[in-house]
Amino acid sequence: MIRIIWIIGGLITLFILLSLATNLLKFNLEKELKVEGIKVYVVNKITSLAKECLNENLGKKERKVCFEVRYKSKEEIKKEDFKADFLEGIDLGTKGKILIIYENGKVYLEKIEYERISS
Repeated sequence: MIRIIWIIGGLITLFILLSLATNLLKFNLEKELKVEGIKVYVVNKITSLAKECLNENLGKKERKVCFEVRYKSKEEIKKEDFKADFLEGIDLGTKGKILIIYENGKVYLEKIEYERISS
């Protein structure tokens, strides 16, 4: 009887640990995204990610980086292309990497600039 209880307890513990591990792994994989396509698609995808970020963090005071997005578009993406009033858009160009950041009820885009070091 005690063996059965130990086996059931072990299986429950194993299930809980596997569930936690997959949730943590899934969360980390969702943080870095890649978006490619025409300008309208890229802008819409970034806007929907920003909306998701806003909904998850609304009411919080602290600054939080929600997503890191690597993007590539066939056309220049300008600040004016972002029509959502909750999103502070920036000129993105045709390709690069951005952070989608929540802070005080607003969502900001921050472009990650790489410096080339030549020797």
